[in-house]
Amino acid sequence: MIKSANSYLFIFIIFNLFILSSIAQDTIKIDSLTIELSKTQEDSSKVEILLKLFWEYRRSNPDRALEYANQSLELSQSGDYPKGIAHSLHNIGIIRKIQGNYEMASNLLQEAKNNYEKIHDTIGIVSCLTDLGDIFSKQNNYQIALEHFDKARKLVIKTSNKEKLSRIYNKFGGIYNSQKQYAKALEYHQKSLEINKEMDFKLGMSVNYNNIGNVYLVLKQYSSATENYLKSLEIKREINDRFGIASTLNNLGLIFSDQENFEKALEYHNEALDKYKELGDKSGIAMCMTNIANDYLLSGNMPLAVDFAQNGLILSEEINLKRIQTETYRILSEAFAELNQFKKAYKFQKLYKIYHDSTVNAEVVRQITEMESKYEVEKKEKEIALLNSEKEKQELIMQKQQSQRNLMLGLTMLVLVVLIFLFWGYRNKQKLNTRLKELNLTKSRFFANISHEFRTPLTLLLGPLEKLMSSSTQENTDMIGMMHRNATRLLFLDNQLLDLSKLEAGKLSLKVSRSDITQALKGMVMSFQSFAEKKKINFKYLFPDQEIQAFFDHDKLEKIVYNLLSNALKFTPEKGQVMFELSFFSNKKKKKLPTRFRKITGQIICITVTDTGPGIAKEDLSHIFDRFYQVDSRHNRNSEGTGLGLSLSKELVELHHGKISVGSELGKGSNFKIYLPIDKKAFETNEIVDDKEETSDLSTLAINLQNQEKIKTPETDKDTVAELSEEDILQILLVEDNPDMRLYIRDCFNEQFNILEAADGKSGFETATNEIPDIIISDLMMPKMDGIELCNKLKTDERTSHIPVILLTALSSVDDRIRGLETGADDYIAKPFNREELVTRVNNLTDQRRLLRERFGKEVKIQAKDIAVTSADEKFLNKLISYIENNLANPDMNVDSLIEEINLSRSQLHRKLKALTGLSATEFIRTIRLKRAAQLLEQHHGTIAETVYAVGFNSLSYFSKCFQKQFNMTPKEYIELTKT
Repeated sequence: MIKSANSYLFIFIIFNLFILSSIAQDTIKIDSLTIELSKTQEDSSKVEILLKLFWEYRRSNPDRALEYANQSLELSQSGDYPKGIAHSLHNIGIIRKIQGNYEMASNLLQEAKNNYEKIHDTIGIVSCLTDLGDIFSKQNNYQIALEHFDKARKLVIKTSNKEKLSRIYNKFGGIYNSQKQYAKALEYHQKSLEINKEMDFKLGMSVNYNNIGNVYLVLKQYSSATENYLKSLEIKREINDRFGIASTLNNLGLIFSDQENFEKALEYHNEALDKYKELGDKSGIAMCMTNIANDYLLSGNMPLAVDFAQNGLILSEEINLKRIQTETYRILSEAFAELNQFKKAYKFQKLYKIYHDSTVNAEVVRQITEMESKYEVEKKEKEIALLNSEKEKQELIMQKQQSQRNLMLGLTMLVLVVLIFLFWGYRNKQKLNTRLKELNLTKSRFFANISHEFRTPLTLLLGPLEKLMSSSTQENTDMIGMMHRNATRLLFLDNQLLDLSKLEAGKLSLKVSRSDITQALKGMVMSFQSFAEKKKINFKYLFPDQEIQAFFDHDKLEKIVYNLLSNALKFTPEKGQVMFELSFFSNKKKKKLPTRFRKITGQIICITVTDTGPGIAKEDLSHIFDRFYQVDSRHNRNSEGTGLGLSLSKELVELHHGKISVGSELGKGSNFKIYLPIDKKAFETNEIVDDKEETSDLSTLAINLQNQEKIKTPETDKDTVAELSEEDILQILLVEDNPDMRLYIRDCFNEQFNILEAADGKSGFETATNEIPDIIISDLMMPKMDGIELCNKLKTDERTSHIPVILLTALSSVDDRIRGLETGADDYIAKPFNREELVTRVNNLTDQRRLLRERFGKEVKIQAKDIAVTSADEKFLNKLISYIENNLANPDMNVDSLIEEINLSRSQLHRKLKALTGLSATEFIRTIRLKRAAQLLEQHHGTIAETVYAVGFNSLSYFSKCFQKQFNMTPKEYIELTKT
């Protein structure tokens, strides 16, 4: 039985994960439509987007859907857009139908139908007739409903729209089911099913099986009903019809409720309720609450019946669902009667009788409400009269109290003096607290700044060491590996300091997402296996058999586990034992835990790390999580450490809304337990992210416990570089205030590029405008002008706007990266960076620019936007092309006239054009002339000779030679080719 329950839980968790993924996809689609709406200018396009948004919200948020429908109607009417008017009226009618306002819905649908007829939209007419038939069916006017469905059927047959025909047959089946003509109902549902099977329309098939199940449910043929519901549920899960899944689960609950199997009925109804809550479908939630209330009523649990019925009543009244209101009145009447609360039972019985009538008399309800209000007013008046009669008695009492007031006045003065004294003390304490906070803030800022400063020298250590590791001899490998491990250890400690400073400043935020925590922890724990083997420690780990879908921050959890396991392995002697265990506590099992852990919201997991190390003395246990505290504080202590790891772990656990505890005995070892919540409700909305958790870089910053394969740096063929002309070799400008860092980066590119250097942003900008390099690598924090300001100036200057910029910085947070990229930087690399990564990113940027230049050479049509990377580049090229085309017929137009027009030096214009198009200024002018000539020839705009002079060539033979070189054919061959 337990195994079966676990299997069911596993399936349920996997399915919920899939549902969350689908909800995320729906959210992305809605966000995409909203962004598209804000960018669209044309009214008709806006209307189409609003109509799409309506269908996204139709079920989950009818009120929001109605807003979009009204907006689309207003835009369509103001823009005289008949199609939009028809669709908008139809959509508003659908919402009014859902809300139970049948009169308004009928009028809107009839108006929509008239508009569909004007634009000859047969499918729209059919949809309106079907919706009108639905309304008449809900009002028990089955004959008129059948007439509308039949009209729709005849129109659909003419259009050969099988999907619509299937839906109409389904409606016929629903009518005959309501009229208790069950054979006919099954016949029409079967017809609809056959059509959907023929089309392989799975959504329609799932609806058919559901409706056939409804008929068998009424006939009390429970096995047939269950069989069809389960077929429907299987298809709905396959196609992820979330509303359909909830509806079918609700129907399955009705079957078991009808058979008095209330335990099973409640199981299905509660599952349906959860699905409707995920979807935000208020009508579905109200319906499920009412069904659950009925299950409790029939099973004799009156308090829960009342609770769910009242919740269902509140929701149904909010969204005006009269049918559900009527049912809740019945349940409440019967439940209160069983509880011997006859006054309430009578009240709800009266309301049930009123709402149960075929025509709901709203006026009667209003009158009852008014009578209740009058009763309350009369009751209040009697109370006031009673108070007046007691007024005289109160005056006598007041006289007696007069003497007491004098005494109270003296006491008040005394209390006032005491309060002033306390306030003075409080103010002094506040001032002291403010000074302490300022001191802590200064300390945190110091730690953050010095941690950032460490990153540049660490880059200069790790980068050359990685290069040496890939090329060193065997006898040096161990020594270099030791250096590399200690450098990465230093970087890990630097990251811990940064995390602590962020925690103190309140800038370290939690980012949880849903994933299998068992697999995540296995990956973290397994990485310590080789380290334990090396120390000859018996390392054991226990995980649950089933996966545990949980909400957690992968990065924070990895840091916690790393600190605990590294401490355990560090302090455990040879042949000792370290145990890692993961346990899961459901809401029921949680009751067995100590009180302080039971207070954690929702289901929790427990991570236990046990070791057989030296243990911790009792007097040290209360300080074990204090920052910089070390149990063994002697200078000759057995193990190194900083006292940061456990302090950081505790703060990260508390950030994760969890608890951590420690138990230890000297000579026997220690035991750490971490309790973390894993339910979504345990976290704030801003702590939950939809996308998959980001992979932590802890494994690359922590001590290398396992050997990792090193990637060799791609080497450029020196002979090839030697063969290139000085002009063809690309230039890199390094803007970095640290001379060692400039030396290291120069070494990365010395064989591939000409290297220019600048020690600050100001001189870097001057060098960039004078030399026009092919790519710029700049630090972020520099004197005189920082990297952000430099990038902004480069991207807005016409001379340098085309140059790709890579920013290097020790500020590695997401906000810092976004700030850098917003200035127009093409890439952003955090220190310490990997040598191969920097080289690869530079090569990628240069390759992108090369592909754009090649595209310009191949295209006949001249488009500046096809090769421009920034708007400034596009503006520059458009200005050039416009000037050349305006002077195309002038054979004297040359580079000098172009320089005068553009206001750039010859070398600046040459390097910029080379970077953007791969052409010199002379080649660029000639290429524009030739491309314009090709366009004229293609349009047969005069003879070849006329074209030659029209584009500024003086010699026909020179033109033919240049044309053939550009297009690989003569002008005459080109004309013949364009004719074909």
